[in-house]
Amino acid sequence: MVVAVITGVVMVVTRGERKISVLIVMVMVVIVAVVMVVTVRVVMVVTGGVRKMAVLIVVIIVVVTRRVRVMAVLIVAVMVVVIRRVRVMAVLIVVVTRRVRVVTVLIVVIIVVVTRRVRMMAVLKVVVIRRVRMMTVLIVVVIVVVVIVGA
Repeated sequence: MVVAVITGVVMVVTRGERKISVLIVMVMVVIVAVVMVVTVRVVMVVTGGVRKMAVLIVVIIVVVTRRVRVMAVLIVAVMVVVIRRVRVMAVLIVVVTRRVRVVTVLIVVIIVVVTRRVRMMAVLKVVVIRRVRMMTVLIVVVIVVVVIVGA
């Protein structure tokens, strides 16, 4: 499911172009690594660090089109926080162009109910937020969701 979403977004953003700049990608990886560490620390502090798992998967792609040089930075942070049989998966996708910085947040809340006979998985919410410009807002949104679910 997550792979399908990521693949779809990549196809839409890249528009069929498959030219990638390795140097820019390497630089971005270093920057994102720092963001990953900070985000994990914040999530662990907020959630208390008990029975919680924070997994961050980062994919960065720089696309160069024929007419316009588009820097499509896809920061896909998949946070899996296990709180009393509740899994919160937040996928953060950031697309940066020259003029417009568009941030899309996909928050999928999955509740796993384990009974003796039946194991049920129900998708509760899929929230899409567009045109957000601050990365800190994304982190705050994730933290708020984690706190609300944990309450």
